[in-house]
Amino acid sequence: TIVGFLLVSSLGYYIMNPVDENLVNYFDEIDIQTPHSDNKPDVYMFVLDAFSGKNTLKLDFDYDLQPFENKLIEREFIVPTSFSNYPNTEFSLPSIMNMMYLDKLVVGMDNNSRDFRITNDIVKTNNVMKIFKANNYEIITFFGGMKNFYSTHLVDKKLCAIAGFNPDLKKNFVLTYMPTSYFNEILLEGYTREKLECVFKTFEDNAFDDNSKSKFVLAHLRLPHSPYVYNENGDIMQNKDENDKSAYLSQLKFTETKILEIIDTIQSHSPNAVIILISDHGYRGEINWENPKRMDHIRAFNTITSFYFHTGYEKVPSEISSVNVFRIFFNSYFNADFEILEDKHIWYIHEKPYNQTTVSDIFKKT
Repeated sequence: TIVGFLLVSSLGYYIMNPVDENLVNYFDEIDIQTPHSDNKPDVYMFVLDAFSGKNTLKLDFDYDLQPFENKLIEREFIVPTSFSNYPNTEFSLPSIMNMMYLDKLVVGMDNNSRDFRITNDIVKTNNVMKIFKANNYEIITFFGGMKNFYSTHLVDKKLCAIAGFNPDLKKNFVLTYMPTSYFNEILLEGYTREKLECVFKTFEDNAFDDNSKSKFVLAHLRLPHSPYVYNENGDIMQNKDENDKSAYLSQLKFTETKILEIIDTIQSHSPNAVIILISDHGYRGEINWENPKRMDHIRAFNTITSFYFHTGYEKVPSEISSVNVFRIFFNSYFNADFEILEDKHIWYIHEKPYNQTTVSDIFKKT
């Protein structure tokens, strides 16, 4: 009975709130060049969710990111100063994966809407994967990913289906049937660890099928984003508030260690692979969304971006914004000539995500 009620409610919502197909088609059919290349390295992309850049970490946490950046540089990464274009994953990720701003979408939506189905659909038809697919790449993501972002027809393999169940269904079951239970948090923390441990093991074991195709592997890790399940030594943490700064910093330190281990593994078995390391936004636990100050903009937009290339380093600017990450990659490796877009940083509050304003980049000045 409960399941039937939920299905009827969900169906009613979708009937009363249809997705504007014209907007989806605009992004699906937009005229974007599809460069081709004979040089087709494997490409590994890691999205470290809510990993703050060095400005935020210094100002909010008195933490120096330079030692981590130095370890990346030792591994021949280039580490520009980095800023996202949107303060949340729901817009940041579609912008990154389509290599464009989402102004057209915002103009076409009601300012009071909180419906993210259309941004999810835009990720599913994203231009980056289309270009890889046109170049005969095998595209690999991880089952469940972050929400349902990468459940797309463009993906050849979704790894880490746990115990035969979609992890997102497991999460939604917990949220639906135990929304106020003490066990809710414990079960969701276990769900998060379960996904992350599977991703870690996949890379540690190099558990990708070997074939003649080059591959694009995208791993979106809920790290150091809450829930906070690891301390800096990798031991399990429990029952930490999402705004617990010490827990965030501890999990960020663990993330540094773990991503370096994964990078070392990739470079040992695939030294010519490209590795792209980014975050989609920074730590936002203390942001005043409705009346933001300079520090609030730094918290939301200051991110990390780092590239392990073998060519084209000269095309990477000293400061980069997320919308240009793949424009730079394709220009460097696929002989493309994508325009490097002007930096824009676009603000909105959670209650009205389509009511957006472009903020000045003055907050980036030291």
